[in-house]
Amino acid sequence: MIEGIAEEKLLGMDSDALQAYLDDLFLTGQRLVNASKEWPLKKTSGQVTIRVQGSSLVDNAALAKSGHKIIQRSSEHSDVTYDDFRAVLLVDHTKNEPKYIAMLEEAQLRHVLPTLASTNPGDSQGIYWLGYKASVASPREFVELVACRELPAQENGLRAFMVASQPVTTKDAPTRRGYERGRYASWEYVCEKRDANDTSKTVIEWTCIQQSSAGGWVPGFLSDYVAANDFANDVVHFIDYIKNNA
Repeated sequence: MIEGIAEEKLLGMDSDALQAYLDDLFLTGQRLVNASKEWPLKKTSGQVTIRVQGSSLVDNAALAKSGHKIIQRSSEHSDVTYDDFRAVLLVDHTKNEPKYIAMLEEAQLRHVLPTLASTNPGDSQGIYWLGYKASVASPREFVELVACRELPAQENGLRAFMVASQPVTTKDAPTRRGYERGRYASWEYVCEKRDANDTSKTVIEWTCIQQSSAGGWVPGFLSDYVAANDFANDVVHFIDYIKNNA
């Protein structure tokens, strides 16, 4: 099972401790995004590439401990803007997810975490309960820390943000009836970059790193296989949602 952070530990952090924890979490995400460009290519689906790396080959003790594969999904987009991404994926991230993730039935906020001194408009951090429909097994639920942060602009003025999710263990929230509790860790990185064919234009690069465990009776190899196969679909649904709701 993927390692989680105790809910009571998160809620007991003062703003300085929370700032340090989240800073480290986002730094970990940036390192994984950078390293993942060299991971073995699993498949290409349209404009989306999927790469998969064994957990023991990643320089991260927490991810290595679970034994689950780590999946990277990457895509570039010239038909939607950074502001389009920001409005749906950064601002009100978890509230928006059921709008474009068909399997996600419900997202409930459990706790809002303190606003930090470094917070930018749109940044947030909270603990959420997420309920997913049944796919290969029973419906799944997750309790997750979701932190959203707009990153400092690059030297060339190009913008970027990241959304980090980490599993949370709870004492007062037993698994709901009819569900199995899973866990996942993920980092979504969205940035502007110069178009390789026309440097006067920008494109959006969207990279997601994920390690997940479905929980219950689903074996790890099957959980990893399904996650890797379905990962590209999220891009299609998200871009369709933006275009149809702009």
